[in-house]
Amino acid sequence: MGLIMDAIPFHEPKPDQTVFDRRVGERAHASGTLQGVLANGRHMPWVMRLGLKNASQSGLCVTNDTPVETGSRISLRIDPVHGNWCTGVVVRCTERDGAYELGIAYEMRRAA
Repeated sequence: MGLIMDAIPFHEPKPDQTVFDRRVGERAHASGTLQGVLANGRHMPWVMRLGLKNASQSGLCVTNDTPVETGSRISLRIDPVHGNWCTGVVVRCTERDGAYELGIAYEMRRAA
């Protein structure tokens, strides 16, 4: 498990996108897998393996075998060696080729 990214932008912003569109940010292709723990408050926490598609400063695009409700909070294990985790919110879930593509926006953390 782990994150591998190349430095090539995934797409260029389209002229009709507004500056507030969170998907305007430069994305890099990513490959590998991440461990995620879904905790939406209604069910027991659910551990899942996510396949990486691309990454940006504001979030990740990953694939999963099952759909995930938008608005669900997810903890991502981004460094399996040191056990570093980050949190995010599922902002998009679309079916593609028998799998589900999830857009995950990072949650900002405040210093204590």
